[in-house]
Amino acid sequence: MSTANRSLTEYALAGWQGSPNPHINTSPAWYAHYFGEWLNQNGQSLFAADEVCMSRGDSIRLGKQRFSFRDDGRSISFAPIY
Repeated sequence: MSTANRSLTEYALAGWQGSPNPHINTSPAWYAHYFGEWLNQNGQSLFAADEVCMSRGDSIRLGKQRFSFRDDGRSISFAPIY
């Protein structure tokens, strides 16, 4: 089973806790790790009970909230989708 089809919470938690990102660039685990970092940098909580998974298009889901991401090759940014 690929990481795209299962929870990426453990990778996001590692990023939120400040661990280095060891994952292959642009893999779902890589995006989840940077998403966790972004949540921490923006003062957002992340708990083990919060499910993180890839969503349709260029987006990642934290529970019921979707966030779009943009990767321009130099940096990655996230924004909530309302």
